[in-house]
Amino acid sequence: MKYTISEISRQYGDSMRQVQRKLKELVNVDGKAYIIDSSVVDLMYNDADRDTDRDNRDNDVAIEDIEVEYDVVEGFSAEEYQEFQKRLIEYPLLKDQIAALEEQIQYHRKQVEYHMGSTESTRIQMQTLLEGFRERNYIEAKEKGYDDDFQKP
Repeated sequence: MKYTISEISRQYGDSMRQVQRKLKELVNVDGKAYIIDSSVVDLMYNDADRDTDRDNRDNDVAIEDIEVEYDVVEGFSAEEYQEFQKRLIEYPLLKDQIAALEEQIQYHRKQVEYHMGSTESTRIQMQTLLEGFRERNYIEAKEKGYDDDFQKP
């Protein structure tokens, strides 16, 4: 009998991720070689119900029949994974920084609107400050590789 990860999870009360971790401990792939736990090998060759004359090709599961448990599965090299982890850690900080910059922009917009009725030199100064902020944001985005999300001032 064969089981899907979700069936094992339901039967034993573990999460699907816990079942996957346990399976990963039993069978590892190192390059093109399989590293198999001895308990799995013992189970394979000591199964009392195993019929040594049969070829279980009829019972093999086709890739199309495997239950899909994730929408997207993507492999990373160790270097790519480290970079991915860095970006995950940076994300909340960058999000907060962007929110703070947006607040500054709103503040300066209100100041410009307030000073629009006052002298022309004040309006020009405020416009110059806003352009400086935009340029600074663009430069920071360019340095961090986010320049596709920003338009050059």
